[in-house]
Amino acid sequence: MNPNNIKILLETLYEFYGKQNPTRNYDAMEELISCILSQNSNDKITFPTFDQLRIQYPTWEKLVQAGYQNILEQVKAVGLAPTKTKNILQSLKMIYEKTGDYSLHFLSEYEPLKARQWLEQLPGVGPKTATIVLTFGLGMDLIPVDTHIHRISKRLGIIPEKMDANTAHDYLLQIIPKPLRNSYHQQLIIHGRNLCTARNPKCNQCPISKSCLFEKNNSD
Repeated sequence: MNPNNIKILLETLYEFYGKQNPTRNYDAMEELISCILSQNSNDKITFPTFDQLRIQYPTWEKLVQAGYQNILEQVKAVGLAPTKTKNILQSLKMIYEKTGDYSLHFLSEYEPLKARQWLEQLPGVGPKTATIVLTFGLGMDLIPVDTHIHRISKRLGIIPEKMDANTAHDYLLQIIPKPLRNSYHQQLIIHGRNLCTARNPKCNQCPISKSCLFEKNNSD
């Protein structure tokens, strides 16, 4: 699918759903820790848990000093809490050891893919988490590929059917122009939550169904 067609799809989705307001306003460090907590978890549980964690330990230094057991108790509701607690504490310690500070602001001076590579050194941080941190925490023009982005990109034929989500991060950067990347992420997520669901997608209500390979293949 060429960029002009993608632009038209995104404009159609924007007209259908309207402007979406951001649900949170985190800096890069907050994005990192909240993303580690959110892995394989529900946002309705993750973000209140994270916000309470920040209230309990308002600085990253205090969180590290609190230690494993105290943090584990605070985040046990998110699932996989032992692993996430370990990854959070180790990531914070590694950031401090490498930079002398609990901050990721220095990454704003990096080229985006180099910044992503740096973050992926941290425990529990893969392409998706790193890209979310850079996109929302530092305003870089990247595309986090979550389950909605991955599913809909395949259904529309924008990425190959058998391409995994990690590979899709780089693939989409090659075909989605920078000015469209933020819109691509936002519009596909809201579309995936409302109509283009994993099970029983509401194709009869979809404003872009005529461009969808999935709908075409299932209606033949």
